[in-house]
Amino acid sequence: MKEQATESRISPSLIKIKKVIANFNLLTIKRALSLMKDKNKTFVTVILGFCFVELCCTALYTIGIKGVINAITAKDLTAFWLPMSFIMINHLLWWTYAPIATLITEKISKSTIRDFKTNLCEHIIKLPMLYHDNKSTGEILSVLSNDTPCLANVYDWSFFQILHSALGGLGGIVIMGIIDWRFAIVVFILGTISVYISSYFGAKLEFVGKEQQERLARTSTDAYELVRAAKTIRLFNIERNKQVKFIETTKDEADIKTQGGKINAKMNAAIAVVNSFSYLAILFVGALFVHYKLSNWGTVIALLSLKGSTDMLFIECGQFMAGMQKSVAGIKRLFAIVDIDEETESQSIVPVNNTNVMLSMEDVTFAYDLNKPILSNFNLSLEKNSLTAIVGESGSGKSTVMKLILGLYQPMSGKIFFNNCGNTYKSLREITAYVPQQPTLFRGTIYENILFGNPSATYKDVVSAAEMAGANGFIESFENGYQTMLLDNGASLSGGQKQRIAIARALIKNSPILLLDEITSALDSRSEAVVIETVKNISKTKTVLFITHKANISETADKLVRLNYEM
Repeated sequence: MKEQATESRISPSLIKIKKVIANFNLLTIKRALSLMKDKNKTFVTVILGFCFVELCCTALYTIGIKGVINAITAKDLTAFWLPMSFIMINHLLWWTYAPIATLITEKISKSTIRDFKTNLCEHIIKLPMLYHDNKSTGEILSVLSNDTPCLANVYDWSFFQILHSALGGLGGIVIMGIIDWRFAIVVFILGTISVYISSYFGAKLEFVGKEQQERLARTSTDAYELVRAAKTIRLFNIERNKQVKFIETTKDEADIKTQGGKINAKMNAAIAVVNSFSYLAILFVGALFVHYKLSNWGTVIALLSLKGSTDMLFIECGQFMAGMQKSVAGIKRLFAIVDIDEETESQSIVPVNNTNVMLSMEDVTFAYDLNKPILSNFNLSLEKNSLTAIVGESGSGKSTVMKLILGLYQPMSGKIFFNNCGNTYKSLREITAYVPQQPTLFRGTIYENILFGNPSATYKDVVSAAEMAGANGFIESFENGYQTMLLDNGASLSGGQKQRIAIARALIKNSPILLLDEITSALDSRSEAVVIETVKNISKTKTVLFITHKANISETADKLVRLNYEM
């Protein structure tokens, strides 16, 4: 019974301590430091060294100022120079170590951020298609432009200041206790109150930080849309509508930042009251001690100067910890993305029974909405060196077939098999080449864009692929030929030209299966005829799957598969 009574008395205190720790998100900070890998020990050691140097400087300065004042009071010049030398050594140590510590920590911080951003970009590219379907481009860009700096803030400022303040303040308390333990107890009790205040406001600042990063993402998304769709916005004369929407978004962002500022102001005001009371308490008690000859003014003034060091533990450290919570909110958003599993290829590349078949889909069922299957027990067989067309209205599942073949989604049931052509290919991405409905051309030359399909290809291979795609003629008609620079996704090219460059990029990959997704949907009849003729020629040496909703195109196919839209 006595033990239970003891637990009931202790538990509330433990709960409060755990709540304080939770409000400061120490585990998230620890994980952020782990990104430095083997350099995190050096990073922390340098900061600890900085704190140790500052602690020595604090001790030297405190002892020095106490001795100087007592020597001046006693008019003893002999006793003046030793404590004065302590003050001079204090400044020398500080000016020597501080720049070195800053250089080392900055170098580690910047290299860690660089590696993290690189790995994060690679990770985002490899995330499942479902993630990209539910995230706008602007929101993903916001992660890189707005959330990643939160990690830099912790490395470059917050963590350094917190550790420096905590250890420096702890050292100040120890020195104060050595000089006069009675003052140390008073400062410690009042300082603990400041820690609880910082913890309370820290939880609020994390919430505001999370909301701030989300609103920043919305602002970035709207800004990206304004730039990307500038032509469309002007053509439809909706500039005013978009501007009003953007103004509202930026206002929301400003409002949440203002809210964070108000919370900071309240926290600082509350801590300032406690801090001022601490100074008054030391001064008042010190005056009483001097009056009753329990101490001297040199000790009191030294303790008052030392109070600034103890504030580092109870006030500055708490404020830095609380302020860091806004950055922690952004870091949590980063880690939420990092923790998403990357896409895996589950389709099997195995020899099929018929060696003339390059791809086989057997009883495949798939649905984006579990209550409404897009494909149900779907079967498809692609023969070697042939052109197969899948025809159907929008929503019938044509593009879904393509996404399943590419491994962007996994079948709910059924299997997809590929002929490995004598164990030549290691993955389904190697055995297939893909041209989307709206091809993406990268910033760079036409030559570089085609070469993306196979970076190890030669110039001759690039020209050969372009000839096969029917693109060589118009490319060579340009003043700079294959070295023509493309910007803004090939805006200076016609739709047919962009498609043929995309086909050339797919062909140079030299995969046996070519997947074409509605590549003529945006072309005029003349360009469409050229592209179809190109595709027909390609099918003589490769297995081609052509998805379209145009019935006339299917007439050129060796095999036709019709998909119907089910309500």
